[in-house]
Amino acid sequence: MDSIPLLLENENGDKISTFLNNAFQEELQKEQFPLHIAPNIRKYNVDDDLSYEDPSKNAIQIHEDYLNESDILTTIEKTIIKDHAEFLVAKHNTEQDEFIKEMCKLKSCDIFNLDQLDRTDVMRYGLIDKSDLYPHLTRQFLDFRFNTTLHRCKNCFYRPVLTKSKKPKFIQKNDLPNNIENTLTEIDRSKQFKITPEVVVFHNYKVNKTYEQYFKITNTSNHLQSISVKTLPKLKIFTIMCDSARIAPGMSLKAIIKFRTDVYLLERDEIIFKNDKGLILKLPLICKMDPPKLYCVINRSTDYSIGLLEKNALQNKSFSVKRKNALNETIDCGPCFVTDYVLVNIFLYNGGYKAKFFLITEENWFSRKIDEESISIDGSNGILWVYPAYFEILNGETTEMNVIFQPMKCGLFSETLYLLTDKNTYQQLEIIGDGIAFNKKLISVDVPNHSKDIESKPGHRIFLGYIENTDPITMTLRLKNNSGLLLKYKFKCVEKNDDIAFDMSNWIQTNYENQVLAPYGTSEVIFQITPLKCCTGDYCNTSLRLFIKDVPITSLEENEEFVIETQNRSLRELVEHVLKVDVLCMDVEVACFIKEDKPIEDPTKDNLCVHCNLTASMCPCCTEVVPDSDIVFSDLLLDFSVLPVGVDVKKDFYIMNLGEKQLNWRIIEIQYNIDKQPYFKIIKRNHISEYSGMLLPKKKKVLSYSIIKRQPLRWFSILVLFSFDGTDNAEELRDTMTAECMCIVTYEVVKMNITVNSPQSQEPILCPLQMLYTGVPVDVDFELQNNSLVTGCFYFLKPIGSDSEKIVVKYEPQRGTLRPGKSKKITIKLTCTDIGILENIYLPYYIGQGHEHMFVRLLCVVDCIRVFFYLPNKENTEFRKILWSPRVLYEYDRTWSQYCMCENVTYEDAIKSVQLKNEEEKIKKSNETLQDLNVSRLASREKTDGAESSMDVKTPLKTLVEVDSEIFLQEYTMEVVEVQIKTPTKVTFYIENVTPVKAKYVVQSTTYNVPVTALQNVLKNIYKTTEELWTPLLEKNCIVVQPAAENGILEAHELIAIDIWIYSNTWGIYTDEIIVDISDLSLFSFSLVIEVVGCPLQVPFGIGSINKYPIVRFGSVAMHSDDIIRNVTISNISSVDVEVSWHVFFWPNKDIDSDQPAFNFLCDVNKSSENMFDFDFTEEYFGIEGCKFIEVLPTKSQVSKNSKETINILFSPKNVETEEKQLIIKGYVFGRIFVNKGDRFKSNYFFRQRNFIIVEISVRLYRPYLDFSIENDHTNLHIFANDVILQRKSDFEFKFKARNPLSCTVEGRLDVGKPFCPKKDEVDFALAPGECKNIIILCSVTYENIHTWAEKLYTKPVTPIDAIQNVDVHNFRHEVIDDGPFHFDEDNKSITIAQNLVIRYSEELNESLYRCPVA
Repeated sequence: MDSIPLLLENENGDKISTFLNNAFQEELQKEQFPLHIAPNIRKYNVDDDLSYEDPSKNAIQIHEDYLNESDILTTIEKTIIKDHAEFLVAKHNTEQDEFIKEMCKLKSCDIFNLDQLDRTDVMRYGLIDKSDLYPHLTRQFLDFRFNTTLHRCKNCFYRPVLTKSKKPKFIQKNDLPNNIENTLTEIDRSKQFKITPEVVVFHNYKVNKTYEQYFKITNTSNHLQSISVKTLPKLKIFTIMCDSARIAPGMSLKAIIKFRTDVYLLERDEIIFKNDKGLILKLPLICKMDPPKLYCVINRSTDYSIGLLEKNALQNKSFSVKRKNALNETIDCGPCFVTDYVLVNIFLYNGGYKAKFFLITEENWFSRKIDEESISIDGSNGILWVYPAYFEILNGETTEMNVIFQPMKCGLFSETLYLLTDKNTYQQLEIIGDGIAFNKKLISVDVPNHSKDIESKPGHRIFLGYIENTDPITMTLRLKNNSGLLLKYKFKCVEKNDDIAFDMSNWIQTNYENQVLAPYGTSEVIFQITPLKCCTGDYCNTSLRLFIKDVPITSLEENEEFVIETQNRSLRELVEHVLKVDVLCMDVEVACFIKEDKPIEDPTKDNLCVHCNLTASMCPCCTEVVPDSDIVFSDLLLDFSVLPVGVDVKKDFYIMNLGEKQLNWRIIEIQYNIDKQPYFKIIKRNHISEYSGMLLPKKKKVLSYSIIKRQPLRWFSILVLFSFDGTDNAEELRDTMTAECMCIVTYEVVKMNITVNSPQSQEPILCPLQMLYTGVPVDVDFELQNNSLVTGCFYFLKPIGSDSEKIVVKYEPQRGTLRPGKSKKITIKLTCTDIGILENIYLPYYIGQGHEHMFVRLLCVVDCIRVFFYLPNKENTEFRKILWSPRVLYEYDRTWSQYCMCENVTYEDAIKSVQLKNEEEKIKKSNETLQDLNVSRLASREKTDGAESSMDVKTPLKTLVEVDSEIFLQEYTMEVVEVQIKTPTKVTFYIENVTPVKAKYVVQSTTYNVPVTALQNVLKNIYKTTEELWTPLLEKNCIVVQPAAENGILEAHELIAIDIWIYSNTWGIYTDEIIVDISDLSLFSFSLVIEVVGCPLQVPFGIGSINKYPIVRFGSVAMHSDDIIRNVTISNISSVDVEVSWHVFFWPNKDIDSDQPAFNFLCDVNKSSENMFDFDFTEEYFGIEGCKFIEVLPTKSQVSKNSKETINILFSPKNVETEEKQLIIKGYVFGRIFVNKGDRFKSNYFFRQRNFIIVEISVRLYRPYLDFSIENDHTNLHIFANDVILQRKSDFEFKFKARNPLSCTVEGRLDVGKPFCPKKDEVDFALAPGECKNIIILCSVTYENIHTWAEKLYTKPVTPIDAIQNVDVHNFRHEVIDDGPFHFDEDNKSITIAQNLVIRYSEELNESLYRCPVA
């Protein structure tokens, strides 16, 4: 690196070079930044895979681009400067001359005329163009300087003559090129000449034939014009026959355009003409062909019912106009069974120009190669064939193209073809088809208004009811096709092998015409059933089967079982020879019962007497035998039907006296029981309101028959009504009683049979198969089934049982009625209020009088909210997953256990084992919902190789446990390591709610907390520094541990993050307890062990430094200079008083051996500790302790909390022993920090280890020297004796420059022998770094010195002149006499005086730098 040039001090005395050298004392010593490309890439290469060749090429390319860019910018700059200079000169000349100023008015200025530059450069760099200064387009149009059409002088103004013209013929816009409109606009604006026609078009031409078309150029101006062709057509298919000519006004030039081509083309070209004034006119040339227009009609082989020649073919359901418009480019082959085929007939009609067509595949289309022409194209998937591939259609002709689609597997298939024409047009066609496998879901069968999907119900029966054997009946089946296939079907009646029923397969006939199901269509089949008369009173049935015809065997679904019709063929024949079979889709039984014939009775034989065969009115014996009753019952039958148990029923009836006299009556009830003897028994119960009485003539008596709370039975009794005469004698009464009438009483009392249908059990037990949670309502459904013959009712009551108080039940509905054989759904909204296994809960319900209460037992397992705590480890990379509360259930019944009482297992052991098992299963089944965290168990660290594998990592928790034997920590502990002092740190743990229970939570720290509002204010404030915000929170303690939010709502299945903020100004290991209180859970707490690191002492110049340690720089110091002291201020930012013991280490410059120590051993005398001597080891090696040239005063310092102290670091250059010219000294000041015993340790609160502060010392030591510069004319000092004797001059100056090249101040003293001496003010000097100074050495020669030296010089006689002339020059020798610094040359009569200039830097360091010669 070049040295600083020699600079003298300026007039103001500013030492600029010295200041720069001090500021960049280290940078000036560094290696110069590499300017070459290769070293630069090698030093700063960030991509290892990148070779040097590629970056070199890139750098060279960038350099070349830069040079090109620089040349362009230089050219633009020179051009702009030149234009600006010319404009200034022109402006100056214009302002000086009034005439030129007037002539320049309303004339444009070319200062912004950048025509000399490339337009791309003007646009690229955004230069101001002349057009940028123009006004708005509207103003330009109104200004004649911009719009030449506004010019209206007589010579130039042309007024056309208005004449009637024929209606022009317009060319369609699609037939014109894009620039036609602009061309026409130029023609109209020019008014000079025009071309007729304006466009030359060759339309619908033939190949290899020459076409000619004329056009003429007309001169529309009023002067003679020269017309010539500027640009000929680019295409060779156009040829122009036109020469240059001069055309008079109003005359025309006729020319010919020839066109010939060997292929059909669609091209555009143009011819450009110009006149003598440079006006350009373009004539477009176009050749085109009308494309063919194809109209397509598609017919599939599956659509056989649609005839193309039918009049209403397009009105068929399968024809869709929307599909025709939407899928013009798609040929849909439709669905097809796998391995079956569909033949698609495509009828093409050409309504346009004739053309030849050719079909190619998509692969040949994109590769632009057609390997071979074939009449058949095999698609890429082998399922498509098209014929023909090449055809020609004339205008108005029709051709047919066939497409065969045969899928080999299920799925949608698509093939893209391109239809090319010889008219340079094409059409993309997409042929699609769907391969379908046959399954049973393709068709469904319904009985209208009766049952659905009977094809999927095995053993289903269609019962036609009780029918007469004379009248035929009808049965309707509805068939639905669920696919897009056209399915053929058939029905077949088969005799069932049933000995009980009579076969009716011959009775069924159908009248369907088309045995075809349209795609996604529905068809109704009507069956006519005519029973035979011989089957009267019999049960008849048959098996009705539905077959789908012509189904390929290979298309049957693999995973289903099918029944096919073999037609007396073996399975081998079917597989090898038969391709299509009939598949059975439905097999249903059709049954009926034929009624018996009723005999035809003669109405005349209704009242014939058995004895005499006469009518009852004419028979005398019948009149005498059947007397009339005088008293009768109103109802001969009292039928109470079926009654439930415990119901009171009363039914009224009456007796009526039909006679003319008063009668006494009595009713006797006789019970009939066929199961118990005696069969008849007179009942003496009071069933009837009155058993006897008197009845007046023609009167009636109302009685009632009551049934009161009867038990289940079947009752049949007879009420016999007797009439008798009024007597009290029993025997007489028995003889005179006459049975008048009888009434039958019948009823059945049944017990209500209402059962509970539970989805979990056959017994009336409800057990939700899920875990229930407190406060979360759950719906439990069950059904009440009425199996009795009477309508029942129900009413649910409040739950009972020992656990009934732990739940809240709401019934929906709570009461209602149940019809016979019906069921009703009951929903219980269950809300649990306590946890445990609730098994003693019964839900009673009332079903009527006389019935005991029924019970439904409710079993449930109830738990409260359960959460997972995720506590991070000290690296915050993994989390520990903790289930809380660890017990799933709290209370168990002693009778509930999976262990037998005879086993040698206690109840408590059984409960613990169940708890552990439930906890393990719950943890295993828990979903890992914490997606943003790497949740895993804390794995043990892998042992590393070498000596480090045997060393155990000492964590803060281990350190704290070793020191504090009485420490109390929670079961769960979270460590936070390396929290920097005065740095807010956020630690986050997570709470995951794994239950649907919503709960409140509270998070608090117990020891080092602050008001949460104060913390929130600190987090919100952004206008103060961190120290200003957090320091007020440290009034009570030296650390703050506070959650950001103390309470909140934990929603169901929610994962929340709890942030804990930590801030401290004092190092140490602190313990705190975090308590989390979640409603319905026991308190969860964990110990928080915080390690706060950082030095409590700060050095002001070390704040914000990027160095490892703060550096005290002594700068560049000269050897043997005076001692230098640096004052260093130490600030105690902690909340405790500290004592610092200082140690000095010197790092030697020589290379340290590989077996250097790994640490330094320290020993201090500490009175505050239990031991007098305190030993410690450093974490790294700092060098040799103790040196003679670095010292710290005082050796021990007391620094109070929040105060400052100053220490002095002394550097003595004189004590440095070295032989080197330059020496870099590096050392360390190591301060051990001690605290008082009370501030060092407090059980369960904190522990502070010994801390340290390290300050690095950097000194650059130089051996002083100076650079001297002597001018050429002052190399030697020549003094003439005559000047001293005659002119009396005695002092002569010897000048040179001295510069301090070092970065330190050089002080010294000049010393030289006589007759030399420095100036009086320059004997002692001090040069700052880089300072340059003129040094003048005086040589004092007096008159006396001349005489003294002359005596020694002139000791020989004078030689004559002749002798001097004859002297042999070659053999002549000078004689010089040396006398110390004086050298006498007697021959030349001169004296040479030489003295050494000695610079004394110090007493020990002298240097002779220069020898001063004087002649």
